[in-house]
Amino acid sequence: MAMISTLRKHSWIVLVFIALSLIGFLLMDAFNSNSGLVKNRRQTFAEIDGSEITPAQLDAKYSEVLTQYLTQTQQLLNYQTGAFTLDNQTEFQLREQAWNDLLQTNIMNRQLEAAGLHVTEQEKTDLIYGPDPHPYIKNYYVGLSGSGKYDPAAFNQYITFIKNPENQQNNPQVLEAYFDFLMRESLAIKEYTNNKYTNLFVKADFVPKWMVDRDYSVKNTRVNFDFVDIPYTSVSDSSIAVSDADLKAYYNENKNRFKQKQASRVIEYIVFPFYATSEDSAAILAKLQEDMTNLASAKNDSAFIAVRSEDPERITRAFQNRNYFYSSLIDSSVVDSMFNAPVGSLVGPYLKNDQYFTSSLIKDRTLMPDSADVRHILISNQVREDAAAKSLADSLLNAIRSGSDFAELAKQFSDDTGSGAQGGDLGWSTPQTDYVKPFKDFVFRTGQTGQPTVVESMFGYHIIEIKELRGRSEYLLAYHLSRFIEASSATADSVDLKANEFFNTYKTPESFETGAAEMGLQYRTSPPFASNQFEIPGIPESRSIVTWAYTAKEGEFNYFNTYTDRIVVAYIKNARDKGIADLADVEEEVRVNVIREKKGEQLGKQLADAMQGGKDLNAIAASVNSSVKTSTNASFGTPYAPGIGLEQKVVGIVMATGQDATTGVIEGNRGVYVAKITGITAAPAEGETTMNRNQLTYGVRNKMSQQNIIRSLVEKADVEDNRYMFGY
Repeated sequence: MAMISTLRKHSWIVLVFIALSLIGFLLMDAFNSNSGLVKNRRQTFAEIDGSEITPAQLDAKYSEVLTQYLTQTQQLLNYQTGAFTLDNQTEFQLREQAWNDLLQTNIMNRQLEAAGLHVTEQEKTDLIYGPDPHPYIKNYYVGLSGSGKYDPAAFNQYITFIKNPENQQNNPQVLEAYFDFLMRESLAIKEYTNNKYTNLFVKADFVPKWMVDRDYSVKNTRVNFDFVDIPYTSVSDSSIAVSDADLKAYYNENKNRFKQKQASRVIEYIVFPFYATSEDSAAILAKLQEDMTNLASAKNDSAFIAVRSEDPERITRAFQNRNYFYSSLIDSSVVDSMFNAPVGSLVGPYLKNDQYFTSSLIKDRTLMPDSADVRHILISNQVREDAAAKSLADSLLNAIRSGSDFAELAKQFSDDTGSGAQGGDLGWSTPQTDYVKPFKDFVFRTGQTGQPTVVESMFGYHIIEIKELRGRSEYLLAYHLSRFIEASSATADSVDLKANEFFNTYKTPESFETGAAEMGLQYRTSPPFASNQFEIPGIPESRSIVTWAYTAKEGEFNYFNTYTDRIVVAYIKNARDKGIADLADVEEEVRVNVIREKKGEQLGKQLADAMQGGKDLNAIAASVNSSVKTSTNASFGTPYAPGIGLEQKVVGIVMATGQDATTGVIEGNRGVYVAKITGITAAPAEGETTMNRNQLTYGVRNKMSQQNIIRSLVEKADVEDNRYMFGY
């Protein structure tokens, strides 16, 4: 056990050092003299309940989240070698995940400390290495034993192997497996820690009998009633006079209705896109045709296309059927030409995806199965000598052909631990699946079902068995020589001049919409957006605009020319901070409510006057030009009452009124009402209450779930988040 504890301890050291090294370039940028960090030295980066959070703390958490993401997506090694990079949106989302994790961990640690709870080192060790570990460990590594049952000894042996630096250096897959374990270890400990706190609430889900009986009685009591109503729509809004004093009085009485949990911004903006002109398109097409001529005399057509083509999919190993090319918005006549042209010929130029002028070099064409169900055993020549790997693969093949169980051998011998745990199964794949070429050629071109064969690839020796093949279609391998259709520098300059003219001429909120109309431009108003959004709906890649909106003042303008395909001119139309909104920001909402209240007072008086003298409902209805309507089986079990709709206040008052009694005037959601109770059916005295108990218990348990408890703690925490000021 001491050895295992040491392994755990050293595993975390390795994780920290390697993970931090993966994003060193990101950390350097945070402290660059030109970064927002230096510019905002005196501004707090973030605080949680008065405790300061530094950029370094967030970056450390980000390194952990990044490593988990790269491990889960099997891109860790590619990221280390530069073969894989994060796009801006993914990086932003991971940073938000890191912030949320840091926020929740900070808050949860405070709760654990206040409750006197902690997770011991022994608990952590048992949680990972014990006989019955956390499901994140147990369920994933159950296949190591080959018996279908979790084996702690096999697990410990496996962990010892993958943590060995020499093994990691000899086989990159071992390093990936090690990081996968570290990720599962971290997640398991985190969930266990959270459960230790939230179980204090989850286990306290007792619902007393009196509550069950009351719920049963309330939900099963039914009331029938007649009513007269006057809808608010019978009075026009324009006929209601609303003063500034009315607005202010309503706002002061109902301030909590206008409290928002986070700040928001709204911008009004105009997009000036860089569209290619007909002259631009003609010049681009001419350049492509010149490339086509040069390709014919190129010594290496693949290298020529790799260097000259602007299509991201210019060279792939993937064979495609007709549907793929149709989905690229290529005309069917062009697709026909591609599938009929001789191998080695060029087809085009044509328009692809409405973005490229393209000419395709036909590299290969063949009939292939549409899908294949395959399994394999990988014997790597990177963890053993090549001759030994070949000998072992041949021995296993002979054993399989002699009747040995393929799945059991895969679990025992395959160096592809992912598929090995599944008996070698790779599932269904298609010619588009990115297998290495020898593997793909066997599966889709030369192999036969039920005839396992050894195939050599860059990874070693694969014992491949094709279990089933389905369908058969013509597939094409083509390289694409393409030119992106974009505006020329001259066109972009002319758009820039137009955008500048607008920006300098109509630089006030009052003139913005007028200027757009005069110049024939379309302006848009964004929905409210938060500071932690990657982009504003309708404006792709607009993080820089979001950041600006939270550092500028309401009414401030800006000109964004950092995009390659457009210019954006925008101003801040509305800036609302966290907390109770100012009256000016919610004036329209307040006005609507004031008008409804005034209508309620006016129509309520009209209905009250009609009720004078104890008139019955028919006489009251005649006085107010309405009619008597009926609602049956109303109850507290539903907010809707038949014949009247969503009127909780009406239902509540009716349920509290006695048999044959008439209510007073009720100001509801959609009008004013007066009702007379015509029948009350009490809940059966000996009714079944099991359903009520189950519903109440489920409601309590749902509120006390780990997710809801943590969300509630976060909402109640005093969080100051100024990350956007620092470029985060």
